Amino acid sequence: MTIHYRAILCGAGALAIGLGSSIPAFADAAAQPEGIQLAEVVVTAEKRTENVQNVPIAVTVVSGDAFTKANVSEFSDLAKFAPSLTMTAGDQPANSAIVIRGVGTFAFSIAAEPSVLVVIDDVAVGYQAQAFTDLVDIDRVEVLNGPQSTLFGKSASAGVVNVTTKAPTGTFTYFGDIKVTTDDEQRATMSLSGPISDTLSYRVSGDFRYWGGNVNNFATESKIDDDRSGGVRAKLQWRPSDDLNAQFTVHFSEDRADCCGAPLVRLDSGAHLFGVRGLTQAVAIPGIVPGPNNDSVSINQAPKAYAEDAGFTSHVSYDFGSVTFLAISALDQYHLHDLTDYDTTALSTLQYFTPFTNKQPAGSSPGSTPLLQGGLLQGGRFTVKTFSQEFRLASDGQRDFNYLVGTYYSNEDLIRVFGRGFVGNTKAIANWRGETQYDNYAAFGQTSWVFLPRTTLITGLRFNREESSYTYDDYYRVIHFPAFGEPTSNVDSVTTGKLGLQYQVSSDVMAFAFAAKGYKGVAYDLVTGLSAAEAASFPVKPEKSNDYEAGLRTEWLDRRLLLNATVYDTEYSNFQVQTIVPNILNTFILTNIPKVRTRGVELEAAAQVTEGFRASVGYAYTDARAIDYPVGQCYSGQTLPATCTANPAFQNLAGATLPNAPKNKITLNLDYKQNLPGVPVDADLSLSTVWQSAEDYAITKDPGTLQPAYSISNLNLQLTPRQNRRFSVSLFCNNVLDKHYAANLSNVRANWTFPTPAGSAYTQELPRDYFRYFGIRVAFQSL
Repeated sequence: MTIHYRAILCGAGALAIGLGSSIPAFADAAAQPEGIQLAEVVVTAEKRTENVQNVPIAVTVVSGDAFTKANVSEFSDLAKFAPSLTMTAGDQPANSAIVIRGVGTFAFSIAAEPSVLVVIDDVAVGYQAQAFTDLVDIDRVEVLNGPQSTLFGKSASAGVVNVTTKAPTGTFTYFGDIKVTTDDEQRATMSLSGPISDTLSYRVSGDFRYWGGNVNNFATESKIDDDRSGGVRAKLQWRPSDDLNAQFTVHFSEDRADCCGAPLVRLDSGAHLFGVRGLTQAVAIPGIVPGPNNDSVSINQAPKAYAEDAGFTSHVSYDFGSVTFLAISALDQYHLHDLTDYDTTALSTLQYFTPFTNKQPAGSSPGSTPLLQGGLLQGGRFTVKTFSQEFRLASDGQRDFNYLVGTYYSNEDLIRVFGRGFVGNTKAIANWRGETQYDNYAAFGQTSWVFLPRTTLITGLRFNREESSYTYDDYYRVIHFPAFGEPTSNVDSVTTGKLGLQYQVSSDVMAFAFAAKGYKGVAYDLVTGLSAAEAASFPVKPEKSNDYEAGLRTEWLDRRLLLNATVYDTEYSNFQVQTIVPNILNTFILTNIPKVRTRGVELEAAAQVTEGFRASVGYAYTDARAIDYPVGQCYSGQTLPATCTANPAFQNLAGATLPNAPKNKITLNLDYKQNLPGVPVDADLSLSTVWQSAEDYAITKDPGTLQPAYSISNLNLQLTPRQNRRFSVSLFCNNVLDKHYAANLSNVRANWTFPTPAGSAYTQELPRDYFRYFGIRVAFQSL
């Protein structure tokens, strides 16, 4: 407990330091002009519009303006603003993950649901990879910490990221900007909105972005990790009366990324690729010098992640006075084509295994073929098709008893086609297709009842039924699952709920406490090498959680100072993770472990110090670990404990910290506006900083995947002419201190052999801001 208290005190100290400069100004508050206060922040975290200070859950709100001032636009940049959220970068978007309070999805089958649900304009995305794109025309992003299954259903067992884009306007408005950086990024956005008639209005927004990348490829003398993306979103709103409102949205986005290269940060001496004596480091990766600052690879096939996403949504609402009816319909189709250089070299590696002829079962695709040349590649396609329909009925929130009830249906069809090898090399071959279908039915409701003065009882309940099925065809091994006679579908029904109290201590202070149940649906481990024994154990059981939270929401000094705090303790049972199942397989598969727990403290403060100076700081202490994990993975090269040298190798990982879960994380945002003396220009100087303690990207306690503590700061100066406020110029520097850090670290020792058992090999994924860069942004907007 001493460690816990020290961490909390450390965070509280940082919070005090962040606000220290504000105290003298607050002491003289009476001398400040009237009306200086923090702006009201409105959210829809509980599917109704509310002031965030009145919402009895932990929510971090990031405005679209905050993204703009920090000169960031990628979805992964959200981690710089939300202290309880982290992102784990994969070799392509489908293998990346969102983590809240240390809990995320640590398996990469297309048939494994995420623990963090992403919702865009009231519609849940069908596949988490769809979220990893540019954020354009954003009104706000809400990060809802902890299980949110009562209102948002499955896939929200760790939390929700709720994205709201801007709505059509009743008057003509426009916004656009162009950004150019010193590291070869160019980005342009445009948004137009206004009336078509008395009852019709529209909004159209689009963007284009190019970035040259930051990983050197010696084989082609070019850079990779580059990105070319663009998209458009169009909204049409029909409002024939004050009561009826119908909004229709179409969107399309495209992303062409040569991503992601993984430079070696460590390769011990005497290494040979794939154990081939001729493939020394000098031969396999000429010119590459592994080390913590290595930003180079040597591969003949640039990695590719080409994605397209298109969809349609409709929102139709009718206000009956005391109650509002809302119907939300959505269709979406997502495609991702990925290709990577599995041997991570520019060599024709097959020549080192010849003469070679593979021998496969009759009907194998590809068939038996003598091979002499070739590199080792892998990749394929993801296809995700979703349809959802939701109906809600919500009271107006003006009475002592308020409610929201609804029904929900969704259909998801997820397909993965994958191949790996030298066309037909048995040493590393795969050629399969997996498909999963989910039909989800739910009825849900939440009520709030002021049953005593200033005291509100909160109740929530959700009934969920999920029907799922899968097929798996391995064309190389000539295998089909489910096998004849095995069940072809699964039905899982679950009830989740919430019970809590909210107490209004005063008009400026609110306290709350609640207990809630979370749920994440069944999964299927559709990956290379799926065996009959594993398929017979399908589906992987659903993941469930029990969450307990308490918090304070407070405002001070006539809403010039905001101080919030939340404590939580969440326990997950049947946590879905890669592990060994005794008596079934001697390899690691996606299955369940008995227990995982996360507990911690979240603090938030914001201050309007003067009319032109605003400061905010957030702190998260997170203790996320496995409680019961008796047969966990060993990392490659691990020799202790002794079970890591057994066959199969395993270790007891009870007490191990979950991946990408730093114990301490702090975000700080400062914004200072000032009229510059002597020149007709207004200045807006903003600083955003994130600091986090060390984190491990693997649950295996691998010392080579440990990312040390680091801090990243972005600085922006916006200049606006007083005589023409439609126009502004911003000068900025991101990663001011040029701090290098990894977005992921991986143990790749299995690709190499060493003269001693102690030899190791690790790679890193480079984030967008791995290097410091400067830029200029020119913006224009209506007033």
